[in-house]
Amino acid sequence: MAIERIRTDTDTEIRWRAVYLLAGTTDKAEEAVDTLRPLLADPDPQVRFAACATLIIKFKTHQAEAVPVLLELAAFLRVPSDDFKYGKLAPFGRWAFAIEREFGRQREVARDAVSLLLTLEPEQRAKVLPLILELATKPPSESDYPGTFWYVNGPHPGLLAVQASAYVKGPTGHLVRPPSLPSSMDWLATEHPDEAAEVGAKLLDHKQPRVRWLGLNLLARGDPAKAKELAPIFAPIVIDKPEKYKRGIPTISRYGFQMNGPRDSGRVLDLWKIVTLEPTEAGLPWLVTALQCGVNQTLPALTKLGPKLKPALPELLKWTPAEYTDRPKYQAMLLAAGKEGVPALLEQFAQPDLIEQKYLLLPVLVKLSAESADARVAIEKWLLKNATDRRAAQLLITTDVATQSVFGPFWVAQLRGDEQQQLEAQQFFAKQGPDAAPLVPELVKLLAAVNDEKTPPRKTRVIVCEILGRVGPKAKEGVPELVRVFAVTDDPDARLAAILACSRIGKASVGPLVTALRHEKAPVRAGAAEALGKIGAAAKEDALPELLRLSENEQNGEVREQVQKALKRLEKDDR
Repeated sequence: MAIERIRTDTDTEIRWRAVYLLAGTTDKAEEAVDTLRPLLADPDPQVRFAACATLIIKFKTHQAEAVPVLLELAAFLRVPSDDFKYGKLAPFGRWAFAIEREFGRQREVARDAVSLLLTLEPEQRAKVLPLILELATKPPSESDYPGTFWYVNGPHPGLLAVQASAYVKGPTGHLVRPPSLPSSMDWLATEHPDEAAEVGAKLLDHKQPRVRWLGLNLLARGDPAKAKELAPIFAPIVIDKPEKYKRGIPTISRYGFQMNGPRDSGRVLDLWKIVTLEPTEAGLPWLVTALQCGVNQTLPALTKLGPKLKPALPELLKWTPAEYTDRPKYQAMLLAAGKEGVPALLEQFAQPDLIEQKYLLLPVLVKLSAESADARVAIEKWLLKNATDRRAAQLLITTDVATQSVFGPFWVAQLRGDEQQQLEAQQFFAKQGPDAAPLVPELVKLLAAVNDEKTPPRKTRVIVCEILGRVGPKAKEGVPELVRVFAVTDDPDARLAAILACSRIGKASVGPLVTALRHEKAPVRAGAAEALGKIGAAAKEDALPELLRLSENEQNGEVREQVQKALKRLEKDDR
């Protein structure tokens, strides 16, 4: 059935799948080989590769015929992706996604061809090395760089140095995946430990952290004792006898071609033990290098150094945690540097294009502002410029109440924001309670501005009244504006909030309220009477004569009702 499909079907995918199906089902070697040999010249690259892999792996024949085909397929790695997608090689009339898929398919076939060639006898294997070296030293384009060395292994002296050189010149992160060595380099380092030690030692002083980290890993693979000597901070975590990589074995099944065996070898550094290290100032550069290469286990060790982190802060601030769960650890490390680290933090915070990092540093600087005037001034200026910044409010609300109070004007400004900002400001002032007294002048200014506006922000007036009420007697300078609320709005929530605020301020609000009983507007007189009633006995001496006068002369029904209630409460409280 598979042979018939291979010979007659017009669908390319069905034909190359049928090749692998044939390999897994037939015992008729001669007939299968006769069917597969013509496919070495098939126009479709996937069919050609399937035929080569099946002949070599399954039937152990025609290696000499298959190798030129595999080399031709591998040469596709020379084609820049942009030339294929947009240049003369792009199939005419294809949609962009179809072209992208076709390029990916041929690139995968080319890489499989390289990996299969490298498993053959040395004479055949050597034929693909010139291509590998060419791609290592001059890849078609930066985006095409990764993947060339994925399955490179075996006794190839000098190739490790070429890979390291290509990695140093190439894009960041394509070949090294900390905390392990890149697989291809690890395999070669296992075969050539002396070369690994030599190459690694040369990279230890490189200016790029990723290259230094690669050098240490290569040195630890080739000469663990030397690695411990040159990077003593990591001596306790160097593995003396790291696990050696076992070469992958090419296999085929009805599902296709694959390389069996682990792609990642054992680590040469036991990075989980970094958290147990007792860090030293001498080892600080290596700890920073590891962190910059993504070894997040370094954060607790760095935190232990405290103020001694100061020299390394400029480098540490170039790294930001990719994982959200690492952010608190990173902030704890920066906080550990203390007041001495504030200048470096402020310099980074002032960078206009580092928006995300500002929010990362903000809680740290807020906490340090308690002991650093420079930090407090810088944060105050930034917060005033970003008075409606919702994210800043969310970060500040999670910090310590004592440090939040320093930035009270920011929270007052938040009261003019949207509902979420107002809610966060309410949470802040609820925690402050009477301790918000220093902010009363700002709150009174805000209430005066709101009272002057025809369309103030929704709920702002109510919230400010509630806050002044929580402050209590120390908010007495806000009473005139609280009384004005009765005159400027019919909002029952705002009126009630102003009445309750006056009652909580207590005795200090009695004088302005008694004066308000003579106001020309009935709502003001009604509100003042209700507030005096809620104050109770403390208001009786000053308020009783005016309330009695109103009870006899007031024409407005609502005012008379509130006056009667106030008189009854004053009489009750007096008992």
